[in-house]
Amino acid sequence: MGNEITKAQEIIRKAEEWAKRKEAMQGKKYISSGAFWVRPDGDVRVVPDGAFHINDVIQNPELFGYTRPQIEALYNEYGERLGQEGDARDSLMTNLLKDGWVRIRVRRNHYSIQVWNFDPNTYTKLENLVSTLIEDGIKGEFASENDEIKVNALKSGKMKTLTFGEVLKGFLYESEEKNLDYNFFTG
Repeated sequence: MGNEITKAQEIIRKAEEWAKRKEAMQGKKYISSGAFWVRPDGDVRVVPDGAFHINDVIQNPELFGYTRPQIEALYNEYGERLGQEGDARDSLMTNLLKDGWVRIRVRRNHYSIQVWNFDPNTYTKLENLVSTLIEDGIKGEFASENDEIKVNALKSGKMKTLTFGEVLKGFLYESEEKNLDYNFFTG
């Protein structure tokens, strides 16, 4: 019972924070496109020029814990050209997610987010990401509490769909997990 009370208090605290953020959103330009990462340490990284995530990894391998020869060797192992959207790319992306990276792509009507697993560490990263996008924005553009996210967890094969406002209210912990959308790496 004590754990449930603590969880309820945390949800109330987050709801109050969300209400304050909502007031501050009046008149801001909203994010309409782009690609981002959340690093294992929780910092948000913008994919330069909204390019493909894989190009960011290939152009900045050390940032992601790789070397250029390692990436080239992986593509050669699969018989694919560097940067091709195929098995080598999927392997790299999966390994990055396992290492704690979070992949985000802004779609026309939602944010497509890929994580390795649904767990408290991932939830904290997503709550911080949402808070950053609403409060601080990226490149002068901001997210709204009404923006929708679709979060795919590769390990469990499940997904969650929520609004940013629901994330800030702590609903990641309570929301229903559905079967995974397997088109998550496209784009």
